[in-house]
Amino acid sequence: MKTLGQMDLVIGFLKRLEEYVPERKYVEQTRFDEVGEFSTRMVALFNNNPDPLPVSTQMAASGAAEGRQVETCEKLIIRVLADAGVTVVPKEFDRWMKPLSEHLAYILFRPIIPTTPGMGLEKWIGGDDKGSSSLFIASVLAPPEVEVPRRAERLRGKDRPLDSSDFGRCQRLLQVMPEWRGQLGRVGEAGGPAWHLLVMHWDELSALYAEGKGAELHTRIQELEKVARASTPYL
Repeated sequence: MKTLGQMDLVIGFLKRLEEYVPERKYVEQTRFDEVGEFSTRMVALFNNNPDPLPVSTQMAASGAAEGRQVETCEKLIIRVLADAGVTVVPKEFDRWMKPLSEHLAYILFRPIIPTTPGMGLEKWIGGDDKGSSSLFIASVLAPPEVEVPRRAERLRGKDRPLDSSDFGRCQRLLQVMPEWRGQLGRVGEAGGPAWHLLVMHWDELSALYAEGKGAELHTRIQELEKVARASTPYL
């Protein structure tokens, strides 16, 4: 039987997404992690391993989408499997097709949740205006009882904002959690030299963001990144 690779599936879904669900191309940025987790689940079930998806997420995904959306996602799954070299789906996998299609439809079709001041941390985590660097901030500063997706992995990765879009997501998180602004030093300590340098210049970067100077903000972030890399080549 053909062996599936998770990254092959992730790349396949992102490649085919616009073809099958053109109005939901935004998930390439906002729900990339969820597509990755879905791919992990699909690989496990395809190989007849236990379902790794938490029961709470299974329940949220089940029946959350319309029949037409689920049908579209089933066609997308079959196409991505074909792209990965699977032309015949194992019979035992048939029983997983509906829950997988419902799960994918839940990712692709549920309403967009933007960041709004005062929405609260848990709603922000469930929203669509986050990226790896803003999730790193949350991984460092959120209380232990708050579930930040893949927290341990994010703490190891130390992802930092590399452009104005990344920084904007971090800044909007701080609008949700304004008390964290005074705790960014902890993020700098946890993130290493590059994060430490960004935190030192956060007020300067924030001013550029507030003034809508996206190009200048991007340039300044890249300048700081070069300084960090010069002093710490392994970054």
